[in-house]
Amino acid sequence: MGESEEPAPRRQGRLQPLDGLRAVAVALVVIGHGFADQLPAPLAVLGQGGRGVDIFFVLSGYLITTLLTNELRARGRLDYSAFYARRALRILPAFLAFLAVTAALSLTGRIEPIGGDEFAVAALFVWNYAHGVADTWYLGHTWSLSVEEQFYVLWPLALVLLVWRARHRTRWLVALIVAAPAVRIAVYLAQPDERGYIAVMFHTRYDALLVGALLALLMASHREAIQTWSARLIVPALVLLFGIAPLVEERYGMPYAYTAGWTLDQACVAILIAFLVTVPTSRLARLLARRPLVLIGAMSYSIYLWQQLFLGGSTLLGSAPAYVGPLAAVATAAFSYYVIEKPFLRLKRHLARTELVPDGTRPGTEPAVALDDAGEAPGTPPTAPAPERL
Repeated sequence: MGESEEPAPRRQGRLQPLDGLRAVAVALVVIGHGFADQLPAPLAVLGQGGRGVDIFFVLSGYLITTLLTNELRARGRLDYSAFYARRALRILPAFLAFLAVTAALSLTGRIEPIGGDEFAVAALFVWNYAHGVADTWYLGHTWSLSVEEQFYVLWPLALVLLVWRARHRTRWLVALIVAAPAVRIAVYLAQPDERGYIAVMFHTRYDALLVGALLALLMASHREAIQTWSARLIVPALVLLFGIAPLVEERYGMPYAYTAGWTLDQACVAILIAFLVTVPTSRLARLLARRPLVLIGAMSYSIYLWQQLFLGGSTLLGSAPAYVGPLAAVATAAFSYYVIEKPFLRLKRHLARTELVPDGTRPGTEPAVALDDAGEAPGTPPTAPAPERL
């Protein structure tokens, strides 16, 4: 398909198609939790929330690594305290509000009793390893937040010590990514009691985040090649990700997912992100930059948090019609986003602007600036559009 005349717009330094991609990811989670068993076979892919989580993981790895490498280039070092302060401002306010509301609902009998130990492992972001404790539906989705937070703890130091100073940094990442299926197989064979947790543990799911990190490093050094190849591969990647892979996974189950399946899905998501970033004139990029999708994408973190109270195994709404759950989730998430998240996001952006100015550089002239959670660094030079297929 031909190009659109104008690139997908940016807003406050965000590449809006990536917000739209977040909207797709959270929609897959909501549909998977709320309607998966009601979908006809041709639409079953829409009920695979795990595919939405994979999109979140790869996107997070890409964005965080871009932020960190920008800072390394600008300053020659990382300010770890500022990085973790920004992460805390991004994650904790809405998350702690969610935990507080869930605790209140549990204490008042509106939902099932939830133990203090379950709240503790959720709040400490170790739900994915608390196998003897973590049980309730209402906090079950914190496994993915735990995986991401564990990545945020480990990756900045690893990037500096193991990757940034290495001569062949991308080879290190490729080796770690290729090793992940072997790790999953080893856990499956050597630790039978852990088989049910392979989908949630960091050491069996880290590769999705590293695929995004690898993309960030390759974009910094081979942007034109990434642009060309993502344009050539975008259609096959979309067909595989949303068409073929779900059918194969349904047929062969976890043996396929643990070996080739998750790795192929992650590669397809990386191609999609690369295409949206490097070919902003494409129809796909402009579709994902539509205002409703951008708004949903901006609220995707809150939607992901709060949907657990209204969908799936939740009894909060009783026998209400199925459509009430998603509406209640989005309404609650909108309140959370505008009242809780946004004030702290403004503080986070202010911290990013003040912390990422290189030593001896006047504000406003820095070569690299803060990266927003759902887009590129502001000021990233546009790239001439390549011949694209969407």
